[in-house]
Amino acid sequence: MATSAHGPRDREPQNKKFLWILLVVLLLLTTLALFLLMKTGKRPFQSGMPPSQKPENFTQLPKEAVPEHVRRPVPAPEPPPQPAPSAPPYPDVPPQASQDQRKDAFGLQSSVDHVVQSREPFTAHGRQWTVEEIQRQLAGRAGQGSDQPGEADTLGGFVRKPAPVESTHGEPKRPTVYYGVRLVRPGENLWGIHYGVVREYFARRGIELPPRADKPRPDGRSTGVGRILKFLEGIVYVYNTRDNRLVEDINFLYPDDLIVFFKISEVFEALDQVKPEELDAVRYVGPTLQVKAPSTSRVLLNQKDLKDQPPPSVPHKGR
Repeated sequence: MATSAHGPRDREPQNKKFLWILLVVLLLLTTLALFLLMKTGKRPFQSGMPPSQKPENFTQLPKEAVPEHVRRPVPAPEPPPQPAPSAPPYPDVPPQASQDQRKDAFGLQSSVDHVVQSREPFTAHGRQWTVEEIQRQLAGRAGQGSDQPGEADTLGGFVRKPAPVESTHGEPKRPTVYYGVRLVRPGENLWGIHYGVVREYFARRGIELPPRADKPRPDGRSTGVGRILKFLEGIVYVYNTRDNRLVEDINFLYPDDLIVFFKISEVFEALDQVKPEELDAVRYVGPTLQVKAPSTSRVLLNQKDLKDQPPPSVPHKGR
């Protein structure tokens, strides 16, 4: 009687076949999983760490987040600085020019009342005056003032040195000397009057000074404009028309009673030498007004050079 028995040896081929099928299925599933991961842009075995703690090798930025080089426009070159306006030539105003023409020539519209020669009359306080007459009364001596070129002009104790005259050799002729005359208004002071003159002078040169350019800096130092005004106080004369005398204390001015006058030629010719960028370098040193800078140093005016011995007294004639 034949018997068929299935023992362990018959099961081995079937087990191996099952294992191979299982491996193939696992391989297909793994391949499919890798394909899906790559298609969605994720890396396999990506850890769950926050982005700040992930290794640098695993950091992936979206394409739109990658910074691109931005082309910035090249700035146009700045234009070179414009040169400061030069001082206009000292005006040679003819004697026959009117008051308006003289004020226009010097650029003085409101800071002075009269622009006159030393012997030219002007009206103040109901009568006529001349600078020469005031000079005589101030010094009590012979007036040497003259507007003729080549002669010395006397202003109190100040004497201007003889100027070059026109000769047959063609030497330059000095312009006619003019004085600025102003009547004091209520509430005015000498500093403010002078600042008005200086502001109008620089405006004639195309330079606008701010209203407080004469005030000290925050550190207490004077400005160049303030030093100019301080120097002018030493060469100005204030005349009391009521008492016919020189006012010695220029800090006290009285309206409708005083005349402030000065020689325009002295002030303007000196300031013509000052460039706008040199204003801060102006210094009032002793009796001199100077420009002191690292690159230049020069004297503009010296009060000692303007002073001289007064002319001899006028002999009194017997009646």
